[in-house]
Amino acid sequence: MITLYLCISQVGVIFSRFSEYFLIKAFLLIILLTAMKKGERGRIAGVGGEPKLRKRLLDLGLTPKAEVTVFKKAPVGGGAEIIVRGYHLTLSSEEAGKLSLEKII
Repeated sequence: MITLYLCISQVGVIFSRFSEYFLIKAFLLIILLTAMKKGERGRIAGVGGEPKLRKRLLDLGLTPKAEVTVFKKAPVGGGAEIIVRGYHLTLSSEEAGKLSLEKII
């Protein structure tokens, strides 16, 4: 029996080899939307910010456990265009910084 442990860029993915089978166990990685790259997916873990901004984000459908895909990112710390609940939504960098996501691997 051979066991191989591999950690990919702080994601914490463990690959274990038993005979011909690979077992993949993923640990939760919580990051801000601003840290995600184009094409990455995540599940909303929390919405922060001042009450007025938080209410606006929740009203836009950015509720906990909603799946989000980063569609476009503006250069040099600008905003991001995401896909949530089947529609495209553009957020400023301030708004994107208030969303914490559980990264989907």
